[in-house]
Amino acid sequence: MLVLGRRIGQAFICDIPDHNGIYDRSISIRCLGFDNGYVKIGIDAPRDIIIVREEISKRHTMSELMAKLLELDPRLHIYQEDFETNKLVDITPSVQKEQEDGLNA
Repeated sequence: MLVLGRRIGQAFICDIPDHNGIYDRSISIRCLGFDNGYVKIGIDAPRDIIIVREEISKRHTMSELMAKLLELDPRLHIYQEDFETNKLVDITPSVQKEQEDGLNA
């Protein structure tokens, strides 16, 4: 685990690759302040990046979360890294099929 210290207003950046493996996008995570023992965090990320609180991700499978995102915006594409080729693969059709199969069950 990487541990970083930030002051209010400071941020750190996570570079992310596009579907061709080119790192041309990033996520900015900024410390906005502290309130009653909580840290307020601001996250600026591309729309197709799924960001959820840990307790939400534990209640839902990633497939369920992706299906909900596709319901909200069908234009989204969901990519998963293929660790053998080190490339991102568009898995949107398989997520849509899982969603349809779940509705038909």
